Amino acid sequence: MRQRLATLVLLLLAGMHPAAAAQDVQDLAYGEALFHFYQDDYFTSGVHLLAAIDRQQLPHHQTDGELLLGGLQLYFGMHAQARRTLEKLLPGNVAPQQRDLVWFQLAKLAYQRGDLPEANDALAHLSGHLAEEVAAEARQLAGLVALAQGDPQRALTALADTKAPPPWDIYLGFDRAIALLRSGQADAALAEFDRLGTRDARNEEEATLRDRANLAGGYAALRVAQPGRARPFFQRIRLRGDSAHMALLGAGWAAIGDDARGDALVPWTALAAEPPHDDAVLEGLLALPYAYAQLGDQAQAAQHYRQAIASYREERARLTAVRREVEAGALPATLEAQDRPGLASRLQGVDVPLESPVTNYLPQLLARHDFQGALKDYLDLRQLQDNLEQWAGSLTAFDTMLDARRARYAQVLPRIDARLARIDLQALEQRRAALEQRLHTLRAEQDVWEVAEPHERDLHAVVERLIRRVDSFPASQLQLNYLERLYRLRGVLYWRAHAAFPQRLWERTKLVKALDAPLAETRTRYQTLQGAHRHADSRIAGLGERIAAQRTRVGQLRPRLESALAAQAARLERLALLALDERDRLLDSYLLQAQFALARVYDQAQIVEDTP
Repeated sequence: MRQRLATLVLLLLAGMHPAAAAQDVQDLAYGEALFHFYQDDYFTSGVHLLAAIDRQQLPHHQTDGELLLGGLQLYFGMHAQARRTLEKLLPGNVAPQQRDLVWFQLAKLAYQRGDLPEANDALAHLSGHLAEEVAAEARQLAGLVALAQGDPQRALTALADTKAPPPWDIYLGFDRAIALLRSGQADAALAEFDRLGTRDARNEEEATLRDRANLAGGYAALRVAQPGRARPFFQRIRLRGDSAHMALLGAGWAAIGDDARGDALVPWTALAAEPPHDDAVLEGLLALPYAYAQLGDQAQAAQHYRQAIASYREERARLTAVRREVEAGALPATLEAQDRPGLASRLQGVDVPLESPVTNYLPQLLARHDFQGALKDYLDLRQLQDNLEQWAGSLTAFDTMLDARRARYAQVLPRIDARLARIDLQALEQRRAALEQRLHTLRAEQDVWEVAEPHERDLHAVVERLIRRVDSFPASQLQLNYLERLYRLRGVLYWRAHAAFPQRLWERTKLVKALDAPLAETRTRYQTLQGAHRHADSRIAGLGERIAAQRTRVGQLRPRLESALAAQAARLERLALLALDERDRLLDSYLLQAQFALARVYDQAQIVEDTP
């Protein structure tokens, strides 16, 4: 049932198959929340969703996240918060499928609060865009609301179409049969129960539903005085299922009503052999000797009445032992050990044996709706306490991390200071400005040799030296010839350098401009390091204050949570004691009936002996 609930909530959130919903996740925070949800860790999933919504980390799944959060709040019984979360989605630009899901969730919320008109109003807003399974549950909810309002005809209208994916078709058919009974159509109701009770079951859930349909059909037939039609219903119920005891009891009464008293002995004998923990077994202990008395076997009737009296007294002694354990405070620890096996109880001074009267009585307590709700609240509070302790441990880890960061800063900051001291940004920027000014001068003076290649400058220098040397020789024709050749060579060299001057000057301009980016990055990092250095101590102090504030908050929550746990444990004990009181009164009634019946048997036997 828990797994079916998880699957259903996912369908409510995404309006699609859960696997498809998981594949379409685009926000990491939403995927993390879904991961915890798939692990049945609903509390952690809700915490992550609250944080993600508050930090605006769901750009692609804001609506899905709020739908999931609303469903989880509904699951935890936070009705007011769930309503605020869901109603917030309605005015927005929401897809029709999601809008229908919101209205459906609001209808469920109103039904759980007992506000039936509001549930009807929310259901009326559905526009037919729900997924198949959710649409089936919506039809069932409409039928339940109508039945709760005492309008079985409207319920029949809502449940007219029972076609739905399993097991929803069974639920719809079951509720339809109930509506038929309440509208006075007993034959049609029995026919519907018969259809449900004879279908094939593909899993344990469907087999259990089939048993309950047969059980309901059998007792419905008994109520309308048709015991012959009731017997096949009871005969189809499994003897190892949850409905077995009630089925055996009903089978006997059906046989009695069908004037087949001998046939009642078989189911009632089997029922009387069961441990007297179930109400049906307690009634069966009285029913078996009644059948023998109807058959005229007074000896067997007396024997079984005596056995019934002994069983009732043993059951009363067991209930007394259970009461002592409950009053001693063992019930919460026992319940927790059953819910989370292998975990030691944190309730001090309470020793919980594996087998105890309280443990044996748990099925009867868990069958009560009010006790189940109180137990769920108690276990939720225990989980909250576990999470609070984990958060407290995380704060200790944060302290360790903060100390490690403080120690790291103490090691790193001196080295950073030394490196910063060696960096002269102003000098670097002045050098860059000087280079740019030199380029302006070269452009203005057309100094081609300043930007020439080294080998060109070397060759030009050699030519100039040769010119000076030849010019120092005595004047002659040979000297003039050499000078002319050297002047011509100098001209060629200058022409080549002058032709390449614009390109070379442009390349040097690019190199100078390329210095801007690293200089700017250096300036930014320099300022960042200076800022980090200035604010390192204040940041560490701020983190320490935040951790201390959270530790204070955890310390404030602990006594409140312990008080709530104690109050909820006391509520569980009160409900258990009330259940024990009711069972005591039932046992007193059965014991009194058995004693009077035994006395009547003895009287009848005496009358027979005194008759001549």
